[in-house]
Amino acid sequence: MIADIVCFPSAHINHLTPRTLDIDLVQEEMVKRHLPAKERIEGPPRRKCPILLRQTSFKALEEPVSFPAVDGGIVPGSHTARFGEIEQRGAAVTPRGRDLYDELLGEATRQIGNYGDDERAFEEVLAKSFEAYPDDWDELRAQGLVYFRYHVSPDQRNSADVLKSPARLEELLEQGVLEYEPLTYEDFLPLSAAGIFKSNLGEDVSQSPLRDTDSSMSDLEDILGCKIMSQFELYERLQQESVDRCAKELGLSHILMD
Repeated sequence: MIADIVCFPSAHINHLTPRTLDIDLVQEEMVKRHLPAKERIEGPPRRKCPILLRQTSFKALEEPVSFPAVDGGIVPGSHTARFGEIEQRGAAVTPRGRDLYDELLGEATRQIGNYGDDERAFEEVLAKSFEAYPDDWDELRAQGLVYFRYHVSPDQRNSADVLKSPARLEELLEQGVLEYEPLTYEDFLPLSAAGIFKSNLGEDVSQSPLRDTDSSMSDLEDILGCKIMSQFELYERLQQESVDRCAKELGLSHILMD
């Protein structure tokens, strides 16, 4: 990335990020077609109820570049800048859901250290660790691990006359008046993104451990001159707005969430 900034006089496409519904199939096909695919998929393991973000990529192509020298001559070289990244987006998780994700990922990472570069062992350890993360939408909702968007069931739009206000969300769901679907996670995972970029830096760099960084949200906000919205606040607001729309459509003053 520094080479992009220093060596090139104008902007160029770094990478594109197409979205897929089955990233495991994409990874398998890239290997079959002899693309220089990343060794493994970043993020949580494969699940029936996808959460957060899973990413993979094919590595950047090595392209010849002629660098101008101080004496006016040309120095031949090469640069790897343009690579393809593929992502599969799952559900946005609550703070409780994110804490559980980080805990299980940390546990798996500690165990994986004993297996070296064995990618199959890595996937098995990760999947085993994440068995502790519920993989059912009803259970994820009941435990408050995922954000959802609620809507009135198509065949219940005329039920407002028999409902009493305020109504409880759980009762409306049990009665089939409301339905729900998970909110899609639209952010990124720093550790996964780091894994994608490291895979394009060569074996010596990609095998080195990630260095600790001293990050500060307040410093970034000072530089930007504005407040950065919390992703949890955003998804919480979207979820509440969907509940409020349901209440309005059903003629209720409000719907109790608990």
